[in-house]
Amino acid sequence: MVNMPTVRIPEFLFSTRPRIGIHSLPPLTDETRRCLRNLSNYRAPKPPDQLVSRDRDRVAQSRTAGVLVALFVDKHGTLRVLLSRRSDTLRSYAGDTSLPGGKFERGDRNIEDTARREAFEEIGLSLDKHKVPLLCILEPFLAGNQLLVTPVVVLVLDTTARPVLNTPEVASLFSHPLASFLSSTTPFMLRAPYSPKTPGYRYRRPPGEESEDYDNDRVVEVGGVRRMRDRRQEDTHDDDNLQVEEAEKDIEHMEPYSHFQAEYHTYVDVPWHDGRPIRMHRFLTGREADGVKPVFGLTAAILIKTATIGYARAPEFDLYAPGQPGMQERILHALRNGPKFQEALEREREEMEKERKGRKKGDGRRKGKVVARL
Repeated sequence: MVNMPTVRIPEFLFSTRPRIGIHSLPPLTDETRRCLRNLSNYRAPKPPDQLVSRDRDRVAQSRTAGVLVALFVDKHGTLRVLLSRRSDTLRSYAGDTSLPGGKFERGDRNIEDTARREAFEEIGLSLDKHKVPLLCILEPFLAGNQLLVTPVVVLVLDTTARPVLNTPEVASLFSHPLASFLSSTTPFMLRAPYSPKTPGYRYRRPPGEESEDYDNDRVVEVGGVRRMRDRRQEDTHDDDNLQVEEAEKDIEHMEPYSHFQAEYHTYVDVPWHDGRPIRMHRFLTGREADGVKPVFGLTAAILIKTATIGYARAPEFDLYAPGQPGMQERILHALRNGPKFQEALEREREEMEKERKGRKKGDGRRKGKVVARL
């Protein structure tokens, strides 16, 4: 194994958090209780101090983002995660299934603040840390648009609250069982077969199982026919270091199948810049007939990681492709070769230099005034 240089992760990505008393939650299953305890005890590994990082491996704040993995306990005592469908009018990732989140902004004290602020702006989730306490903060992931994305895992205690969607950004809000991101078995039931001649498509949950969605949605029934699409790698010839990230960004452009595909979990291996494969996972939501896209790419990777930590078990499927490069290696390569990272870091250096000169000039003026008084 090749020892990779350490990625220099900024300190503002990390924050402290209070401990959560599991006794304060609604009735839980034993599995849910263990999951919450494991997440609450998790600490993302920091780069070793003994390894000296080069200045070029720094991450500009403008290229960092936070996403909120908002969990809540349903009436069965199991954990579900809030997911949103992005608006079709957005310039990037329009219509995708995603986690609430966005870029770090000045005024955010740390990446937790970023994720909470974005969730409040997008879906109206409370900023009160007593109502939505922090469980843990995961290590950063590399996104397709050259952002370093840090997942912030929280627990929604106030389930009486109702979401307030920012409709220019969010089209709808729903939930999905967290444990299902470790499984190849669908947590829902597709009752009707699909074909181009099918007059309607109906999704129903198993008998006796009511909706546990955060917004209390009903059984989905759609009169029109929508095609299911499968993920196929497209030939991308962008910067080699962005090959995988661009494939993730464009993954919604999928070729249609002539018959209904009901595989809950699928994956595709796409080549990195040096030809090594990177595995990208996809999970159906059960709402594809209503225009909701599957959970895929970065969002899927974050939720698999969250579930793996919480439930302390490996997925039923092979998580990585043979010979797949690790996330730290991919991040380091992007920092050194990605133009957006490099340009943002250069702008940040210029701004810091201007601020330094401004402070120095101000100090000189104050000294002059003191001399004049004397």
